[in-house]
Amino acid sequence: MREEFVIFPQGRERSHFMIQLAGTSYCDESYEIYRENAVCMVAEYIIKGQGTVILDGKEYVAKE
Repeated sequence: MREEFVIFPQGRERSHFMIQLAGTSYCDESYEIYRENAVCMVAEYIIKGQGTVILDGKEYVAKE
């Protein structure tokens, strides 16, 4: 798994929408992320392949 990303510095002003990090993930079979009680949202666009998202006990397939 390889990632390329940029981190955006945060100012003192807070907004309902702010981008903290943006980049590209080149995932392989070992790619896993677990989030519990996260305070941020993640949006991903899949160019090639597919993966599984488990949310509230329900399983979804995310694919290109």
